[in-house]
Amino acid sequence: MSLFQREFTDFSSKKGYIEEVKKHNHKEDEIDRLAELEKKMEMKKRKGNQLCWIVYNPASEYSYDIEDAMEEVRWMVFEIKRLKNENRHYKEFINEMKNQMISEFDIK
Repeated sequence: MSLFQREFTDFSSKKGYIEEVKKHNHKEDEIDRLAELEKKMEMKKRKGNQLCWIVYNPASEYSYDIEDAMEEVRWMVFEIKRLKNENRHYKEFINEMKNQMISEFDIK
């Protein structure tokens, strides 16, 4: 489903909206999107294309500055992966603590 179709999907009911969101919010999709982004960035690098920030600057000759964005995007992808890994470790720690408390206090 394209972005255009998604934008004009009928969400007249809350249930329909929730089902649509669940379809598009899978952990595998998130991982695949990061991998796809990295692959596209590598392809752009090989082809010589650039990913740029366009920043409004009234003092500039054309009122805009163009800056290379590849390094910032690579850093963001790295940080997202690091935070996901850290989040996974915290979830494992919490589950271990929960299981330990359940076994210590004989909670069923």
